[in-house]
Amino acid sequence: MTPRFDSADIKRYYDRHTTSFVRFGQGRASIHRAVWGPDVQTQEQAFHYVDDQIAALVGQGDTPLSAAHVVDLGCGVGASLCYLAERLPIRGTGVTLSPAQAVMAGQFIAEAGLSERVECFEGDYTNLPPAIEPADLAYAIESFVHGPAPERFFEQSHRVLNQAVASSSATTSGQANPCLWLSALLRNSLAGGISTRCSLATT
Repeated sequence: MTPRFDSADIKRYYDRHTTSFVRFGQGRASIHRAVWGPDVQTQEQAFHYVDDQIAALVGQGDTPLSAAHVVDLGCGVGASLCYLAERLPIRGTGVTLSPAQAVMAGQFIAEAGLSERVECFEGDYTNLPPAIEPADLAYAIESFVHGPAPERFFEQSHRVLNQAVASSSATTSGQANPCLWLSALLRNSLAGGISTRCSLATT
């Protein structure tokens, strides 16, 4: 299926609108959707529901938390990485197509006092730079559905990461059937970069 948009379209969109998202959005720096998952009682908890699921996955890894490296593939302004790093002694790296978001992320990271452990830079998660450090876990909150080439997302994740989590509005783990999960996603969103047939094989 031909994507309805390309990376340049996504970059222009977020360069233009991110300031408004952060200024007027209910999630403040978190520009993804609120998820009213189990036991969620407040809007703030809903905006961080996915972040908390990711934090739990980091804690299940074999790497000590103080040495764990987490990568956000489509990091926006770095809100999720900051949230994680404020609660766990991890190192975090974020990648965003938008130079405007990369600049704002640097500001948020500095204001949070996390510059020694967290960084975000402009880049394409379908073509990650060779210098990116191996990571223990990667995640994509909603940004995965923007990708014009999902196979490249998984190729790049496989290259640099020990564990990858792709997410529309909630994380998914190896316990779920990926074909069923993607089918449910497609029924409930405009996922331009995902084929309507689940042709992604897991190994």
